[in-house]
Amino acid sequence: MRITLLLVLGLSLPSSQDPRSDAAMLRQAQQLAVPVAQHQRLQRLTGEWKVASQSMGTTSEGAVAGKAMLGGRYVVLSYRLPRAGRELEAVQLLGFDTLHQVYTSSWRDDASTWAVEASGSPDPEAPDRLVLRGSVCDARDASGRPYRIEFDLGVADAVTVVMYDTIDGKDVCVETQRWRR
Repeated sequence: MRITLLLVLGLSLPSSQDPRSDAAMLRQAQQLAVPVAQHQRLQRLTGEWKVASQSMGTTSEGAVAGKAMLGGRYVVLSYRLPRAGRELEAVQLLGFDTLHQVYTSSWRDDASTWAVEASGSPDPEAPDRLVLRGSVCDARDASGRPYRIEFDLGVADAVTVVMYDTIDGKDVCVETQRWRR
């Protein structure tokens, strides 16, 4: 966008920032844009899922719909989960950043107005296990505290998601979800 705007205005970038003058940089950018095995792994999350959730001693049933987007580079997950006597609606965007070699997650829901971001490197010993770490800010702690989310994609037509929060300085499992097609 910036390059296009500058060209329309008759301006130019310094040659070190203009991809037209650096063919190697342009090739590298194009190569980094190509979906890789980690993107294919995330595609396992597409489709309709029934979710059995256990959270702090409570069991509930919900649903997740996964859809590929942007040429298979991302999966958007739309959640509908019972929470505290109402249905929580949430959206999670999962991807793989080929530049930094990390899985990425961005979460939004209708119980808040803030985002929860997380990322994690692939584990070559367990490629179907995604462990993403981030900092969750909420009404309990607006400055943020560590959390993590783990996805197990190792079984066909099944996903296990486990979420951990930091409570009183301790790492605590706060929810386990079992997804089935």
